[in-house]
Amino acid sequence: MKKTLSFALSILMLWGLVGCQKPAQDHDTTPGTQVQIPNPLVTCDTSEEAANIAGFSMNAPESIDGYKERHIQVISGQIISIIYQNGDHTITIRKAAGTDDISGDFNTYESTEQLNINGINATLKCNADQIFLATWTTNGYTYSISIDSGMTQDSVRDLILSVS
Repeated sequence: MKKTLSFALSILMLWGLVGCQKPAQDHDTTPGTQVQIPNPLVTCDTSEEAANIAGFSMNAPESIDGYKERHIQVISGQIISIIYQNGDHTITIRKAAGTDDISGDFNTYESTEQLNINGINATLKCNADQIFLATWTTNGYTYSISIDSGMTQDSVRDLILSVS
């Protein structure tokens, strides 16, 4: 009986000790100790500033009919993006070294067409008669034009010819 009572009291004391321990924490919760990945995008005021940061230049229209705002963003040494905006509608033109698709557009479209424009072989992604994405490579650079509200083939052709 004494042994059983001693064993039961030992178990109760052990539970008491375990219950009083401070729980382990997975991470440091001290204010000011959080680490975040810095935003790689740099906003530029001019195309020249963007070229200095990217290490290459990009020619694109100063404006597009119907789009009031123009913003230039760069990831140093990698990519130049020019975003034309009118309210909720945007057209994004990108350029980077290489041949990979840099559009960031992973939508599924009704059709894909190939179009040769003065020696530029562009891939167009379309829904009905509207083009939402154009991609091409030339002279060691890859380009994309993303149009969230769609555009006619003639308008996209003119836009492609204005980008280098």
